Amino acid sequence: MEQTTGPQKRQVCDLTTPVVQVTEHRAHSGGGPACGTEPSAAFPTGVRAAAQYGATVEALVVYLQAWQLIAEDRLAELRREVFGVDLATATSAAMGQRKAQEVTGLAVHIEEQVKDAAVKPLDETGYRIAGRWQGLHVASPGLLTCSRTSAKRGARLTGVWGSIVHDFWRP
Repeated sequence: MEQTTGPQKRQVCDLTTPVVQVTEHRAHSGGGPACGTEPSAAFPTGVRAAAQYGATVEALVVYLQAWQLIAEDRLAELRREVFGVDLATATSAAMGQRKAQEVTGLAVHIEEQVKDAAVKPLDETGYRIAGRWQGLHVASPGLLTCSRTSAKRGARLTGVWGSIVHDFWRP
């Protein structure tokens, strides 16, 4: 009598090749000589230009820039080579600015929570933004992190009182 152990399985997980999907919206105008007007249909909310990038491209660009800290030139190369999306660095910058404006209220709220924390761990370091030396200032009590840049080091959060922890390390 022959024994069997059942089928064996092997799975391969892979990514499909990203494909840019283009959706065309058309707004027709109508009217005629009898009424003297030419009403026009509206485009969907958020469709502002003849050609633009959608929310998924914008979210990916902002995520890779702001969270993964991928430099602008490397991000342009990644978009072009992996996704086939060749957009100007100014467009990427505009996407980041729009998202920054959207989350301004949240950033202000987090900054206030950081200021109200019993103990405030603060630190700073220097790095280059667009070829200019800038200061990166970080305050991170508990689960919150407030980070911001300034033209010089030493420009910490204002209105901070209470216990502050800082290493005061200097190069």
